[in-house]
Amino acid sequence: MMRALCRAAVLLALALPPAAAMAAPDTAYNRGVAAFVAKDYEAARKHWAQAVEENETSAFNNLGYLYYMGWGGKADLARAVSLWRTAAERGHAESQAHLGAIYEQGEGVPRDLVQAYAWYRSSLANSDAPEDDDDRKALDMTRRALIRLLGTIPIEQLGESEKLAREFIRAYTPRPR
Repeated sequence: MMRALCRAAVLLALALPPAAAMAAPDTAYNRGVAAFVAKDYEAARKHWAQAVEENETSAFNNLGYLYYMGWGGKADLARAVSLWRTAAERGHAESQAHLGAIYEQGEGVPRDLVQAYAWYRSSLANSDAPEDDDDRKALDMTRRALIRLLGTIPIEQLGESEKLAREFIRAYTPRPR
């Protein structure tokens, strides 16, 4: 489930029309995107690491994905979680969904359904209107994950889960500059 969610989310984040890719400025982030599309994951990792140093939020998410999958180098779940958390705390909806999934599964973190609920809800609150099929699929996957989670979370934890979700949404929603 987590790998499918990650794969769909990264694919939607990296989907660039050919004209847009050609017109994209030469940045470390965009070089990472080009390398990822070319399946040169080692180069993507290098470029996105540079973009992380430049504080590019989406690079935290994408580099986390490469660490999670072990593409372009060794898998490092702790590093993936750290990168996703940084992006999630900046309001990055995809990273928030990744954190929801790992907390739901207990993968790299202790299983915590309250945290999972809060991150999924935050992700949905921060998701933009879908622009294409990939966006719709990623948003639908997050909605289905939340619905599935509601079927497993103990009823006595729902109030706590919703309270934490509201705190996350308040704290981790991007603010206009």
